Amino acid sequence: MRVAMLADELFASRESALLARLAVGLVGEGLRVVHCLHERTAALPLAPGMEGMAAGVVMIPPGGLFTGARPRAARLHRRLAETFGKGRAPDLVHVFGGSLWHLGLRLAEEAQCPCAIEVWRGGQVPRAAALGRRDHERPPPTFFAPDKNLERALLAMEPSLAVRATPWGVHAPSELRPILPSGRCSSAIMVGTGRDARTFNAAFEGLAQVASRAEGFMIFADTRAVRNAETWRLARSLSVLDRLSLIENLEARRDVLLHGDVMVLPDAKGEQRTILLEAMAGGMLVVAMADPLASTLLPNQTARLVERADPREWAAAVEGLLTDREGAAALAASARAFVRRERRASDHVKAVLDAYAWMTAGEPIGVRRADAPPRP
Repeated sequence: MRVAMLADELFASRESALLARLAVGLVGEGLRVVHCLHERTAALPLAPGMEGMAAGVVMIPPGGLFTGARPRAARLHRRLAETFGKGRAPDLVHVFGGSLWHLGLRLAEEAQCPCAIEVWRGGQVPRAAALGRRDHERPPPTFFAPDKNLERALLAMEPSLAVRATPWGVHAPSELRPILPSGRCSSAIMVGTGRDARTFNAAFEGLAQVASRAEGFMIFADTRAVRNAETWRLARSLSVLDRLSLIENLEARRDVLLHGDVMVLPDAKGEQRTILLEAMAGGMLVVAMADPLASTLLPNQTARLVERADPREWAAAVEGLLTDREGAAALAASARAFVRRERRASDHVKAVLDAYAWMTAGEPIGVRRADAPPRP
């Protein structure tokens, strides 16, 4: 089976590790995978040791005022045929990132193959429902839900949708790291877009309260999120500029993110993030706004949850962990156990393989022998 994976700039920059893991897993089962990326993200490292396993990377033709999805899809189809070799078209199109849904559907029409669309945040649910109701020249897309709560939301809004649960997963480190080691200042990493300024700044103000009482406590945040929420002005008014460090494209910087003590997630938009799973798997503490679309956020099992956008609640949740090392260690161990049990990378690959087989109405894609050549 030949698979074309389309990922827009936002998704590819945030979730390059997910794309890499999935591609390596699929290729290991005999599929051929081509990543279709925008030029600015085509240089992203997809995975160590991946060279020679997948078919490669092709550029998505740029759009423009007078360039519609259909001619772009035709150009992309030709590029894929060249990359797969012998003029072969993809057997399936898999779309990641909301800005490429239309292009992915047009590409599937060109290739006369099924199209899978990843619905990875709550805001995409109404759009998916509307798309599923339309008349299509070919069968409507199948929507992949990386969380069971998103799957339920999709079917609740439009029961006729074709939906497959494909929960994202990660690899857990072999050992749990030290939790809140003594003799070192603590830090919090804010993960979010800042588009909901009220909730983002409520969380930041709570962290500022912690910083006023905890010597050396540092707050790390994404540059764009701080700009979106105008948090810099708030930090100045709270006199905590010296405790705030801004990092460009923070979610792509796993080397920085996963070395903090507490991950703080102010957004409650049903957005799925593998960085959250990686944090839990590695023993990082999580404090998050309660989110009904995120089944991974379980109160006092995987995270401390905040119910309201109240700075005092954020401060209490974070300080409660920093001052209770035994409780923090228990939470970290519980979250790690959850990820190792429920959100393994291998299970994600298997769910996607099963969904692909269902979509193409062929035989289930079985486990390939280690010495077997890739499928044509």
